[in-house]
Amino acid sequence: MKTIPNSAPHIGQSGNALDYDLTEILFCLSIGSVFLPWKLYPAVFLLQSAYCAISTYRKNPASLSDFLRQKWIHALWIFTVYAVFSYFLLVPEHPASMSSNLLKMLINILFLTSTAYWLENRSFSTCLPLLNTTLHLIFFLCLIQLLVYHQAFHFHLLSGASSSAKGSILYNNALFFWGLPDKNMFGARLALLGFIYILIPLVQKQRISCFRIGFIFLLAFLSLSRTPLVALLIGVFLLAWFGTSTRVRIALAVGLLAAIPFIGQKLLRIDQLLASNDGMGVRITYWKAFFQHFSNISPWGNGFLNGGLSSSNLPIIIMESPIFIIRFYPHT
Repeated sequence: MKTIPNSAPHIGQSGNALDYDLTEILFCLSIGSVFLPWKLYPAVFLLQSAYCAISTYRKNPASLSDFLRQKWIHALWIFTVYAVFSYFLLVPEHPASMSSNLLKMLINILFLTSTAYWLENRSFSTCLPLLNTTLHLIFFLCLIQLLVYHQAFHFHLLSGASSSAKGSILYNNALFFWGLPDKNMFGARLALLGFIYILIPLVQKQRISCFRIGFIFLLAFLSLSRTPLVALLIGVFLLAWFGTSTRVRIALAVGLLAAIPFIGQKLLRIDQLLASNDGMGVRITYWKAFFQHFSNISPWGNGFLNGGLSSSNLPIIIMESPIFIIRFYPHT
């Protein structure tokens, strides 16, 4: 296996398809683990974080002090310390579910910092072939999962859902084997990793792959979630806008204006935006309640994971509708 100074061996060096550094394999396994039907990703994140951090430090011990001096690291750890202290100081009881969420947050932060440290001290291009293959597999399985969901509905929702609530019904726990059995969380994963998938050819070959854009938009549309559609529309439009000539920008602007009716009605379901059983309508209701009770919220917050707990000054949230209707009323 060939090596290069201060970097891991990679496929481009020797041509061996199995010639990958273990840190690269763990990194890609970590990405894939968030789609598994079992909650294994915290253990995989911990393993990847520990191994990548130790491996990077052994190669270049001086790099750690330079990395820890960065301002975003300081801000992240301030937030982490505050979240932990507020959880133990402000939450009177510590249910197992809340403790589990706190632990997962800490693991995610550790994964973020250790992966950033690892990537900062290597050439990321060496990891791209394996990452590319991993994302191919992830999105192929996403397509199969979505088709299984739609097949159970005899493909009646293949052209889209009339409301957010109807779209959520598609996600049948009994048919779930990949991703998450939740429309919004599944869509969020598609949006984040889908844009990375689109960017890989741009990084590798300085070109945009129309096939990848179309494929990710197809998955986003089949998911019946607005989250990936809106995120990808904005991301791809800005990518094309800043990477093309003025003439192409004019064509993009005209095309976007012409597509607004279709985007608004079919993709964003703007006519359902304020409905009580629509995800966006629910969020607007949350924001209204937040501002109505703003003066009752402590400047330091109410404690990590304590937002759903009722008090004499905060509203109680009750969910009950086709999927849920949210009502706010003062607690007395």
